[in-house]
Amino acid sequence: MDHFHLVRLANQAVTKVRQRVTRQVLGRRGTSRDPAWANRRRLLRARERLTTEQFHRMWEEILTQEATGEFLATWIAKEELRFLPPQLRRAGITGC
Repeated sequence: MDHFHLVRLANQAVTKVRQRVTRQVLGRRGTSRDPAWANRRRLLRARERLTTEQFHRMWEEILTQEATGEFLATWIAKEELRFLPPQLRRAGITGC
């Protein structure tokens, strides 16, 4: 699997968890007033492409809505996966 497809799958996981958690917490689909839905584009963007203000606003708004942390754990895992393949290539591990 190449880097592009790995990040694509991670972004899809973030979207699915966002949708599922929103339905569980609110009992309905997200709307523009819901923090997770309003920040959906920021969640798919690379962390280094967000300003500090955008990142903190996204983080705080989502934490107030979703108390389990499942959603943010998925986002953190996505960000960690983005850096995995280059590290493996440098270590000489093939197949990624």
